[in-house]
Amino acid sequence: MSHLSTWYFSFGEWMYKLFILNICWILLSLSGGFIFLGGVFPATVAIYATFRKDFQASGDIKLFQTFFYYFKKELVKANLYGYGMTLIGSILFLNIRIIGQLETSLLNSVLMILTYGLLILFLLVAMYFLPVYVHFQLKPITYVKYAFILLIGKPLQTIALVVCILVIFYIFYRFPVLLPFLGVSSIAYPIMKYSLTFFTTQKEA
Repeated sequence: MSHLSTWYFSFGEWMYKLFILNICWILLSLSGGFIFLGGVFPATVAIYATFRKDFQASGDIKLFQTFFYYFKKELVKANLYGYGMTLIGSILFLNIRIIGQLETSLLNSVLMILTYGLLILFLLVAMYFLPVYVHFQLKPITYVKYAFILLIGKPLQTIALVVCILVIFYIFYRFPVLLPFLGVSSIAYPIMKYSLTFFTTQKEA
């Protein structure tokens, strides 16, 4: 088999996995109801956990069964963590809205900058929270600690990962028809892939 044929085969297999896992995410998210987000958080955890298992497996894994296993396993804890992080993010967004409506002053400008900084930090830590969560068995606060360590451990790689995610967002903005097929899985894939590489490097060190 030529190198080109091998590349096409690998690309097709990769796209198939992204498609299948994204469909699983949509179906199980809907099963919990989008109104209360009862299925969104465990489905998101499941997609990261399935990618992790696939990356570490020597051969193919059963995507449907693996995804559903982690969905059921993390149903309660994923919702607790998900609602908690959603609450924190909502408070930061609300603070920005409130400060933006206040009279312009040096103090308010400083508060706005600080709040934006906290929001960016929160989003970056949240980006790494799920890979840490599905890879380790830790106490709740320790997940946040490890996610922060992962964030600052290799800043250049983190920037590259953020750029990669922004490129994916831009592609979906230009071609929204791709969202139902690749939306969540294509974002989770590079985050989990890089995070797992970092975990492996740290373990070997």
